[in-house]
Amino acid sequence: MVNKMTNITLITGEPKSGKSTFLSNKYKELHNTYKVGGVIASDIRDDNGDRTGFVMKDVATNETVMLADLACGGGKVNLGKWYVYVDNIENFMIPAIANALETCDVIFIDEVASMQLLSEGFKSFILSDKLVTNNKTIFITIAKIIYDDHENDVDKYIRNIADNVVLL
Repeated sequence: MVNKMTNITLITGEPKSGKSTFLSNKYKELHNTYKVGGVIASDIRDDNGDRTGFVMKDVATNETVMLADLACGGGKVNLGKWYVYVDNIENFMIPAIANALETCDVIFIDEVASMQLLSEGFKSFILSDKLVTNNKTIFITIAKIIYDDHENDVDKYIRNIADNVVLL
């Protein structure tokens, strides 16, 4: 790994612990002072409050695409009860983060979890030195199950590059 020239904060916790909400609040706090980019995920809920899907939002452009839902088909990859739009991770999430690394002061990556890691491109992107050679402030949410998995290359790398860890 090359010399680290950044400030990376990891936010971890169980599902529904507030990781994405933490990033949304951080965005509200910072976007008037700094140029902010990257991706924040949010869930989609039905009238009963049950999760029915997830979307990803590029905070620099406000564009939103699906991450996963409960419906099979359409080239999605099955992960438990969810069907993941891996193409959207490859063609939306990675470019949004890459663009933010080039053009923004603060970058959000929400999240490093099982769905996103279905994309070999995303995994390679996270494991590259792009996050540590850019002199940027980066906030990364990581699923606690991934963060706690000490046998995982992604976990080891992210723990190594992090300056701070926030446990929710």
